[in-house]
Amino acid sequence: MKRQPFSVDVNEKTIGTEMKISAAVFHQSMHLETDLLEPLGHECPICGSIDRKPLCLLQCTPDVVLLDCAVCHAASASRMPTDRALEAYYAKYYESPLFSDSANRTTFDGTSRFGRHLARVYRQHQRDLHISILDIGGGDGAISHAVAVELLKKGASKVDISVVDYNEDVILPQDSRITISRKATLEEISSRHNFIIASAIIEHIPKPCHILDSCFNLLEKGGIFYARTPYMVPIMKLCGHFGIKLDLTYPAHVHDLGQKFWESYFNGKLSRGTFRTLRSRPSIVETSFREHFLKTLAAYSLKSPWYLIGRSYKLVGGWEIFAQKS
Repeated sequence: MKRQPFSVDVNEKTIGTEMKISAAVFHQSMHLETDLLEPLGHECPICGSIDRKPLCLLQCTPDVVLLDCAVCHAASASRMPTDRALEAYYAKYYESPLFSDSANRTTFDGTSRFGRHLARVYRQHQRDLHISILDIGGGDGAISHAVAVELLKKGASKVDISVVDYNEDVILPQDSRITISRKATLEEISSRHNFIIASAIIEHIPKPCHILDSCFNLLEKGGIFYARTPYMVPIMKLCGHFGIKLDLTYPAHVHDLGQKFWESYFNGKLSRGTFRTLRSRPSIVETSFREHFLKTLAAYSLKSPWYLIGRSYKLVGGWEIFAQKS
């Protein structure tokens, strides 16, 4: 029997009286009026299924609900922001006070730490001398540049980086063996790459299927795809029991994508290709003790039990996956 589309009827009109905590350090929520919202979408924006159930309200009047897809296990907003809303939100994004103390335009404390993390996993599976990196939503390219620096230390002879981001500035390479170019859209990229980095970007895109398909088409055979996304739904549910609303920072985050989503994505047909999952686990902590002590302590405390308990433990806050194209 075909399931009928969901009905948006969530009894959570007490948002204004609940304690509210932001789920992200580098993003802020913004209330959208009706003219800045797309019509209610019954189909999952990733797999097209209508088998979805409401989890919680993201905003009231007009209501936007976070919906859980029973097929691909993505949690997505019932109404997506319009292009105009996103343009307004991101127009002065990097001028935000959230970045005022940072020399880099990245949503990560300590790009060198992240670079070592990505380069280490890449080198465990690939030994290329000339490496090309495609950095989707990479800001000024600081993270992919940090990866390149580490890859050179590990034996690479040259690293070419293509950054796709609306931010117009890219950092200057610190080594002559590194080149960096910037494009505004993926459509401007034609060459294939060994390593594609989609760190903290998929959750921002209302309909990410096209972006993901393009990434996979631009990935060399044997190349590695990396994604890092929020996985906040289990924590949001737990907080709800205590009258605490965990703000997903809508419309910055319009999806919540965890372990079950990514592993089913690459093990099923959604990836539209043959991939081997190399590593799937709680994401690296994006903040540092120096910059955000309490947030960092909370992040490590939440993620640590997963390494002892495994899949049954879900309160990890974020997920990352490395997948290799066969």
